[in-house]
Amino acid sequence: MQAPSLEHLMDTQASIEAGFVAYCAANGVTAYGTRHTGDEPDSKVIVQYQHGGSAGHCATSTTTNTGEKEDDWFNGVVIFEVHTERALAEASPVSGFASLHDYRVAQVKALMLRGSLNGTVNGKTALALNYHRIAVISSTAEDHAVADDAFDVSTINYAVQLQIKADAWPTP
Repeated sequence: MQAPSLEHLMDTQASIEAGFVAYCAANGVTAYGTRHTGDEPDSKVIVQYQHGGSAGHCATSTTTNTGEKEDDWFNGVVIFEVHTERALAEASPVSGFASLHDYRVAQVKALMLRGSLNGTVNGKTALALNYHRIAVISSTAEDHAVADDAFDVSTINYAVQLQIKADAWPTP
């Protein structure tokens, strides 16, 4: 899909977060992007994309329509924060999980499998990004915190290499 402008193409955080929010919703997980969501419920899944430096792979000037070779491959991080409040959260909707929190963490991890992202896992809708594709993904870290008020937060990080699709560059 061609971006309407270079600015739309380069608004990477909004584009990637919107894609992941839609992907999560299509697969049964209500998620919120960090940039465009106002008042969120206490129990939630937040998805955030942090754009990193170029990983190389310069697109040709005829591909970019800018008259120059441009970087089109970037490092980044996709971060999921799973929030639940044990005092309010019910048990997991699926047996075998100790809590709703554990189930939601497992849901997010299952969605980040390459087969799930590509839609090759039965019952999973593929991730659809308008202007980019995830070329490489790997789990990098996971952190769990429990506050005194029994508010559980798990942060799950994925290092990604993101490539601008060749047909996404807008025509001048």
